[in-house]
Amino acid sequence: MECIVLVVLALLCPTLGGKLPSNFQKCPMNDQLSECLKAVIPKVLAELANGSSKLGTPPLEPLVVPSISVQGTEGAVSLSEQSYKDLQIHHLTKMELKNVEASAHPDKFALDLDFLGKQIVTIGQYTLKGRILLLPIGGHGLANSTYGDVKIHVHMLAKPVQKNGKSHYSIEELTMTFDPGMAHSFYGNLIEGNEQLTAETNKVFNENWKEIVKEARPVYEEALAGVFKAYIQTIFSRVEIDDLFAK
Repeated sequence: MECIVLVVLALLCPTLGGKLPSNFQKCPMNDQLSECLKAVIPKVLAELANGSSKLGTPPLEPLVVPSISVQGTEGAVSLSEQSYKDLQIHHLTKMELKNVEASAHPDKFALDLDFLGKQIVTIGQYTLKGRILLLPIGGHGLANSTYGDVKIHVHMLAKPVQKNGKSHYSIEELTMTFDPGMAHSFYGNLIEGNEQLTAETNKVFNENWKEIVKEARPVYEEALAGVFKAYIQTIFSRVEIDDLFAK
């Protein structure tokens, strides 16, 4: 599946030389880093639920993505146009952190995280045009999706760069996998102007959610990775490396 994914995330302009908020616990840059981060990251997510003006980050509960645009998907999910506006992602701060593998050195910071989300909900305005499971669709309206028992893996690699004489991390890689154990969606006005066909088409989609998710996963994973890369990079751009870790 070849596609182009464009993501816009509302972030405040980065200001160099910032500090971590005083209530953020810091971890040492040693062999205890993974264990420490496993305890600290859930607390940080909870602190970021309402956002942080000091770090330049919007609220995580919900996280609002102003725009996601996907072009050129093929296969069982074949869409010539797919876009979302004001997409709300709920319950990110309630995910359970199952495992952390981290290593931090002067020349790089590598991080792998495994989360389990009991329920992730997305709500937003959508536009779709194309075919799903050979069914022609073309509509726009409100989309509401619920995902259960979602396994999420995040891999990040960041390296230091110099900004105004200070060292900050720049994210070189951030990938994400999103594997739900259940999915249920409703796309209002999916068959534009025909409520009955919209309801019937949504029913077919939900009965075949595994196939649809399998086809659509690479696109959504790329989009979500773009969202979280922008979010984390905003923090890295504000806070220099020396202030991210305990002395």
